[in-house]
Amino acid sequence: ASASWVYQEDLALAAVLAAELQPAGEIFNVADNQPASLEQFISQFAAVLGYAGKPGRVSSFGESRMTGKNWRTLVGQSTQVSSGKAQEKLGWKLKAPSFREGIEQTLLAWRAADYQAEPSV
Repeated sequence: ASASWVYQEDLALAAVLAAELQPAGEIFNVADNQPASLEQFISQFAAVLGYAGKPGRVSSFGESRMTGKNWRTLVGQSTQVSSGKAQEKLGWKLKAPSFREGIEQTLLAWRAADYQAEPSV
């Protein structure tokens, strides 16, 4: 099952544009252009972090203890959406058109925040 993903800054920009333009009665889906499975997302995230191994699997018993029935049902379904309406009516443009680019941008931001948090000597 695959799902649509969205980079945090892209989501925030869509929310700001919707708040500024206030299109009456409109509902917008916001997502990148490359749906991917949870496994693909986690594998890419691990690769960008430098993890060389293959992500492990959680047993169904373990999964049932960590998540609710609704989560397990959702993960097993395809949830792909189109953000064409947001692009057309809000003028919204993706900074990260794929989940891979979104992961890269997120990790760059995390690393920059960690670097800035380092005490100066």
